[in-house]
Amino acid sequence: MTYFLIFAEVFFFAVFAMAAIMKIRRFSAFEHHVKATLPRAISGAPLLAGSVISVEVAVASSMLLPPPFLAYGFTLAAVVCAAFTAYVVRLVRRNGGESCGCMGESDVSASPLHVGRNCALLLLAVAAAAGVWSAPGHGDVPPEAAEQLMVAVPALAAAAVVTLFDDLVSLFTFSPEEHH
Repeated sequence: MTYFLIFAEVFFFAVFAMAAIMKIRRFSAFEHHVKATLPRAISGAPLLAGSVISVEVAVASSMLLPPPFLAYGFTLAAVVCAAFTAYVVRLVRRNGGESCGCMGESDVSASPLHVGRNCALLLLAVAAAAGVWSAPGHGDVPPEAAEQLMVAVPALAAAAVVTLFDDLVSLFTFSPEEHH
């Protein structure tokens, strides 16, 4: 369980930190995305966009907490993943062609693939939270640095896949115009 939790810590730290950074880099584009996908929130779009980024920073930061408190971090990650999944499901059902905005601006429309990705993130967060809550000490003897690195490298690779998800989707998706 210790290695799984190290994987989850590194993974969620990287995913949520990169999501926040990418939104901050193009804040006006993310604010526009919020206005386009949540029309009722137009007047509060700057505050809502800033709040989303703040929550992502909070989740990333919570992955740095020691084990007893890490349970709250994974629980927060699960709640945020559940909210983001509901948002993406709403976008897909509405079929307005908007991106999910998960990593900031994107030309890729939200799709069932995005829902699947978010469900996988939610399951990972729930499993990690359950793992910490069921074994609060999650390893009396911390793994050696080399063992932690062996777990961190695949976690960062998986986080890169999630971070670059829209690029991967567009790489493997062909539109009818491309076949002419």
